[in-house]
Amino acid sequence: MPDKSPKKRREPPKALTPLERFMAKVEVNKETGCWDWQAHKNAAGYGGFIPRKRGKSYKAHRWAYEFIAGKTIPDGYVLDHVTCSRPCCCNPDHLEPVTERENAMRGRSVAAANSKKTHCNFGHPLSGDNLYLYEGKKTARQCKACRTRRAEEHRLAGDRVQVAGSARRGPKAGGGTVEPNLNARALDFLVGHPRSSTAEIAFGLFGECDDQLEKRVRAAAGRLVWMGTVERDSHKRYSVVGQPGLPVTVDDPVASSPTPAQPLFCLRCRIAPRHSARLVCDPCRQAPPPSP
Repeated sequence: MPDKSPKKRREPPKALTPLERFMAKVEVNKETGCWDWQAHKNAAGYGGFIPRKRGKSYKAHRWAYEFIAGKTIPDGYVLDHVTCSRPCCCNPDHLEPVTERENAMRGRSVAAANSKKTHCNFGHPLSGDNLYLYEGKKTARQCKACRTRRAEEHRLAGDRVQVAGSARRGPKAGGGTVEPNLNARALDFLVGHPRSSTAEIAFGLFGECDDQLEKRVRAAAGRLVWMGTVERDSHKRYSVVGQPGLPVTVDDPVASSPTPAQPLFCLRCRIAPRHSARLVCDPCRQAPPPSP
């Protein structure tokens, strides 16, 4: 006969504690001691953990530091993976509360790399009298020698100027920005290398030629043609108007100054000093353009 005794009710599964749920999502690396988070991670690699259903979401490593290790994170501090530098690690022993600045300086960002520099890109020391602190949104270190050089170049040629005149007078005559420094360099190159194309001028000035450089040189040559300083033949080759080899006059405040000109530096090699209105020294001017 069938058993008619009442069936025992199945007990519901025991609910896991937040700690048990947390450790179920962790894989311990025996070699490094890291607690690798195996569940959801954000784009930066940090794990996310919700200890209770429909509760607040925590970053996994912060929850482990506060609730497993029982430590407190001071206000304004963040946790740094000081031992392993792995965002997915949740081991409290690998974490240390630090300020945001110290955390950034310990990382691999551009700011961290620049903070470790002792010299600028030109070899000048970033210390002592040569150090300039720029106060903007953030304080930045700058090289005084390089600032002085850039200011001198800006004083001689100007970074950008406005072309006056009507639109019928020539290229860029209706307004817009041009590069006077490039105009003078192209004109100086054509004195020693007449009948040169825009590609040859670009190679002579920059040591390379691409579409962007050739476009800039073509615009500068067009402005020189408009000013009557350079002519272009049917083969689209440019030459200085008049007898090639004559000195080129460039508007230079140093040359027109009543006081003796100070030694300046070539804008191409930045080494050889020059004492005239030319923007390029004689060795660079007489050097042949590099072959394409």
